[in-house]
Amino acid sequence: MKALTYDSNDPKRDHAVSSFRIIEESDLYRPVFVELNENATLVREKYLDKITADISREEFDRNYKMDFQQHIISVPHYYTDGLFPINEFEEQILVVPANETDEWYHQETGFIRDRETDSVMIL
Repeated sequence: MKALTYDSNDPKRDHAVSSFRIIEESDLYRPVFVELNENATLVREKYLDKITADISREEFDRNYKMDFQQHIISVPHYYTDGLFPINEFEEQILVVPANETDEWYHQETGFIRDRETDSVMIL
C-alpha cells in the first residue's frame, strides 16, 4: 500500500491510481456535476475555492475530492443542452444547480433523458 502512487502531477507517470478509469472518456459523453443536496453544494463551493486558490489542492483532495467525484455522472452530450460549465475556468464539467435538480435528475432513476431533442445520429 505504501508503494502505490495514488496521485501524480507528472504526465510521464501514467500509472497513478487516480488516472485509472473503468470507463474510457469519450467525446460522446460529458461529465455532469449534480448538486443534489447541501453537501454537494459545499463540495462544489470548495472545488471553486480550489480553482481560485482560496484553498490548496492538497486540502481539497484530502477533504472534498471524493465527495465531489461522487456527484459527477457521465451523460451523453446530446442530453446536456441547456447545462452550463461549473465555472468559466472548467469547461469540461457541466453542472445541474440545486435549484434545477428536479428538472434534470430523478433520485431513483438518475439523469432525465426524455427531453425534447433534435434528431441525433450516433456513428
